[in-house]
Amino acid sequence: MTDFVELARRGDLGELAKLSDPLAYRWLQVARDFGHVAADGLIDDLLEGPLRDHEDVVGGEHFALGVDYLRGAGLPVDLERAEMHLEAARDLGISGDTGARSGLSPAAADVFGRVFSAGD
Repeated sequence: MTDFVELARRGDLGELAKLSDPLAYRWLQVARDFGHVAADGLIDDLLEGPLRDHEDVVGGEHFALGVDYLRGAGLPVDLERAEMHLEAARDLGISGDTGARSGLSPAAADVFGRVFSAGD
């Protein structure tokens, strides 16, 4: 994962775009999170092309990114970005996996709880 983080941090969009579609989507999102707005065009290409009818895959990638930002798993802890990605996942029909909640810091658990109600 660290290599992908470095590619995203540097904004090496060409290398990220070579990954499999879901993986490319995930790391292009991270590149955009790190301020590389040129990633938007490549993200749009994926959403209008190979990922067009795969909301479950796109939602799953947002969920994974949200949890990674909550935990600091390969990415810096960033509660704002985590909430943004978790909301995107929820809006794409992903329900909060309660297993993902275990081991979160109190602040991270609060973010997770705000996005996904206890009943989800």
